[in-house]
Amino acid sequence: MKITLCQLNFTVGDFKTNTQKILDYYQENSGSDLVVFPELCVSGYPPEDMVSRPEFVQVSLEYTNKIIEETKNQNADILINTPWIEDGATYNAALIISKGKIVHKQYKYDLPNYGVFDEKRVFKAGPKPKPFMYRGRKIGMLICEDTWNKEAAAGLKGAEFILSVNASPFERTKHDKRMFIATQAVEAAGCPVFYTNQICGHDDLVFDGGSFVMAKNARVFFQMKFFEEDTETFDVEEVLKAKPAGKTEINEFKHIYKAMMLGLSDYVSKNNFPGVIIGLSGGMDSALTAVAAVDALGSERVKLVLMPSRFTSKESIEDAEEIAKNLGVKLDRIDIEDLMECYENNLKPIYGKAKKNVAEENLQARIRGNLLMAMSNKFGHLLLSTGNKSEIAAGYCTLYGDMCGGYSLIKDLYKTRVYDIAKWRNKNKPSGSKNDSGNLIPQRVFDKAPSAELRDNQKDVDTLPEYEILDEILYNMIELDKSEQEVIALGYNVETVKYVERLLYNSEFKRRQACIGVKISSKPFGRDRRYPITNKFLEY
Repeated sequence: MKITLCQLNFTVGDFKTNTQKILDYYQENSGSDLVVFPELCVSGYPPEDMVSRPEFVQVSLEYTNKIIEETKNQNADILINTPWIEDGATYNAALIISKGKIVHKQYKYDLPNYGVFDEKRVFKAGPKPKPFMYRGRKIGMLICEDTWNKEAAAGLKGAEFILSVNASPFERTKHDKRMFIATQAVEAAGCPVFYTNQICGHDDLVFDGGSFVMAKNARVFFQMKFFEEDTETFDVEEVLKAKPAGKTEINEFKHIYKAMMLGLSDYVSKNNFPGVIIGLSGGMDSALTAVAAVDALGSERVKLVLMPSRFTSKESIEDAEEIAKNLGVKLDRIDIEDLMECYENNLKPIYGKAKKNVAEENLQARIRGNLLMAMSNKFGHLLLSTGNKSEIAAGYCTLYGDMCGGYSLIKDLYKTRVYDIAKWRNKNKPSGSKNDSGNLIPQRVFDKAPSAELRDNQKDVDTLPEYEILDEILYNMIELDKSEQEVIALGYNVETVKYVERLLYNSEFKRRQACIGVKISSKPFGRDRRYPITNKFLEY
């Protein structure tokens, strides 16, 4: 028996394109016995509350019937996944179709309801999976989260192999987690697993593919590509008698960067933006954002704008100019000094004798935000926000200023990780890049102290702890959910920890208004970490 796994890019609600892609790849692999597609390939995943709309499910069923009709005279069978209605309830259903008939139908058993997942909101859970007969063989099937459920996998004991269909989003440690759960499933069921995943960017989620076959000995028989469409055909007999294979080595920085590229490319193309616009300051955050944008979209679809003020250093202007030159992108320049004076003069009667403070600093950021949004509005380009996770966590960012934008590539990257990724990109060219060059970011950008340059001689460390310390404290508080006392017990300065925690809690209102961005960690701000804005807990 030959099984083909199809790791493809689907779009939520684009039934026509999704269905045509399914049929095209089915035809290309019609020499197989079974052609397998990822979770909810017909409707696209995740459909979220669209599933609650009867017409959405109805159209999905219509295109499912089209697939059944188009494959009825073929020898190869096909496994697809779609929303399905039965007795008034909506299920996440996997269907094996053979010669125009559904020979096996299975509903998702374990509906995830955590982090970015809320499938219990729109689907009804199916019964616990059981082995079933298919082409004279006893096999099993698991739909995404079912694979993570040891009890569900154990219920398939006695099957010759398991088909696992998935829409599993990327995060930086996800591959290791998948290997762990696949090993758990193989050991619980006592048979190989054929695991297929989709690849695509969908809003803040990126699906990285990385489909694989794990043999009965719990070693990977074959690893498919990451962040690219891919198909592979496997002979079941060869998998059943497989010998141990080597472990797949993952370059974390490469995978993070590829996730940034895919997330941006799909967000821009699937939402019909002509390109992106970025405020280029000469600092590291906007530099990495610009480089990744050109890698993902090409230089012709990226606009860069420098907006210096009286506080912008000569070095920052030179660095921004060099980055733009390296990327082959024209750098537009708007000096904001006149605008600053205009605002200050108009506010003077209201401010009176009040001392200058952060309001004057933030005014510059808001002038820049307004200019960038005006250009976005005029030309239709998507404005990319360039704040990193350290700044967003600490509230070291300006609402309606540098937080302006519709998408972010680095909002889930701590500042120290931004430098790590930038160093990696300077030395490496990722596959699929539309830019052949390396060393795109000047060394001076790495060497100079981070600064918002909103006042004379300003440095980030004037307000924040050193980023090496800040990021470690934030990681413990956010990703690891450690309390103030637990973080202090790790050896950090008591006052520093208290200060960082206060910044983190007090800036929740800003994060609620921030744009979406690529999910990289297990705890990005948003659906994975939900804290109230009005919160007195710190007083206890």
